[in-house]
Amino acid sequence: MVYIASPLRFRSHGKPDARIMTWLGTYEAATPGVELGDTATVRLGADNEPQPDALLRIDAGGRSQISDDDYVEGAPELIKPLVKKYMLQSEVLNLIPSSRVRMVRRPLLSL
Repeated sequence: MVYIASPLRFRSHGKPDARIMTWLGTYEAATPGVELGDTATVRLGADNEPQPDALLRIDAGGRSQISDDDYVEGAPELIKPLVKKYMLQSEVLNLIPSSRVRMVRRPLLSL
């Protein structure tokens, strides 16, 4: 099966995504033991392999590991999913084991 990516607009996706990656990259640089990944596949189960725009994971002692074939296995500490306007929040949250979900009612980053 082959997936072809949808076209992405600059102001509604490219620019905000770049700002988030800059923020997360700065956090990674200032925080020893944290790794930032960009569009890496995350194996959460046999039929559950999301590919978030960005992820942060703790290298040693975190909830995820890097497999022998170089995939993230287990839930990273933070993911920034690619969310289309028509996707329901519940669909996105279904990508993450419920024990890992924590709702935040205020924005973490002002763009």
